[in-house]
Amino acid sequence: MAETLSRNVPFLDDKNQKQKERNMNWKYVLGMAVASSFPFAASANIVADGNFSEGEFVTGNGGLWTTYGAGQPAGQTIGPWTVNSGSVDLTGTLWSQPPGGGYSLDMDGNNPGSIEQSVNLTAGTATVSFALASNPNGITTKTLEVDLLGLVPQTFTFDITGYSTGNMGWTDESATFNIPTSGSYTLQFSSLDPLNSVWGPASGDVSISNAAVPDGGTTAGLLGGALVSLTTLRRKLLS
Repeated sequence: MAETLSRNVPFLDDKNQKQKERNMNWKYVLGMAVASSFPFAASANIVADGNFSEGEFVTGNGGLWTTYGAGQPAGQTIGPWTVNSGSVDLTGTLWSQPPGGGYSLDMDGNNPGSIEQSVNLTAGTATVSFALASNPNGITTKTLEVDLLGLVPQTFTFDITGYSTGNMGWTDESATFNIPTSGSYTLQFSSLDPLNSVWGPASGDVSISNAAVPDGGTTAGLLGGALVSLTTLRRKLLS
């Protein structure tokens, strides 16, 4: 009977259609509001001078390379980076550079080295991206360790077979870390080659993407607030 009345009485059709539109609007608004309550925001790159372009070359070597480390004439700092152990070579025209531009480091200078810089991270995840290759001389397989000190380090290897200074074989690599609390962390790259190695893994084009995830209390508060607002909005839409 109700269906028959709806077909025969125009204003009932209009009323039913408007009710359907309100319901659809409500579902759409609910979905959008709930989704926006979870701000999984990723920050822009926060690494300073990830392509080592602030480094300087010793006059007279044609910009091939310059060794940095404790006791070296060039010192221990490459722009915002510090050589905290061993030594590394800032490399220019010695070999082809990463596609991202700038310079790169041979992580074995006069011996295997390690570099670091401080970065501010938000609790969530941090993905360290970088270009990896190797000095095409020396042992076949070179090993690089990437770390945010206090967290679990990750290691990467590069096989030099078939590569040369003109064809370095740059490879995009990444290491993702879980960041337990917001604050300052030390980003570190270290060669794990034998102590007498002077031809090491090469790194360049370094960046970090930091995705912040709200904690449980924040999430519950955001969702609760959204639902309260949506309840009020629903009443208006359906009235």
